[in-house]
Amino acid sequence: MTHKSHSQPVRPPPAFQEYAGDWLASRAFRECSLAERGLLMTMRFECWVNHSLPMSRESLARVLGLSLTEFDAAYSSRVKGFFSEKDGSLICPELEAYREELMNRRDAMAAGGRKGGQRTQAKQKQNEATLESTLKGLSKNEKQRTEKQKTEPSGYGKVSTPVDDPWIKAYDSFS
Repeated sequence: MTHKSHSQPVRPPPAFQEYAGDWLASRAFRECSLAERGLLMTMRFECWVNHSLPMSRESLARVLGLSLTEFDAAYSSRVKGFFSEKDGSLICPELEAYREELMNRRDAMAAGGRKGGQRTQAKQKQNEATLESTLKGLSKNEKQRTEKQKTEPSGYGKVSTPVDDPWIKAYDSFS
């Protein structure tokens, strides 16, 4: 399972979708006893969260929180049929295929988003106006208008009360 790694790690899919009707219609599932069904589902949940299960009966029972006797009573060939060995561990091929499908869908959506974003940015750059073209032309009235000369009100910028500060006196003497 190779997925592009970006600045942040890819979060795993949080859940998998199950349809009760599919399970109840499955002869392989219906042939399981209640204990086998419980073990099967618990093992599938463990595989979803941790991708795999240990191969040894003792480790598997311990991981699932069962005594070896309880585990052996439910771990039948019917349950084993839903799992396969890979790299010294048990996996659920159905869930791994589903996980891969979800990750591929996520990658495709991300690629589509990047592609759409690049297209949008390219259009914006293409349509980006220059400074000159963003200036609004003057209307007829504006072209004929002359700016009135503005005068500053008397006393503007002057301090009305004398200040006895050496710094201000030095500043005023330079201006």
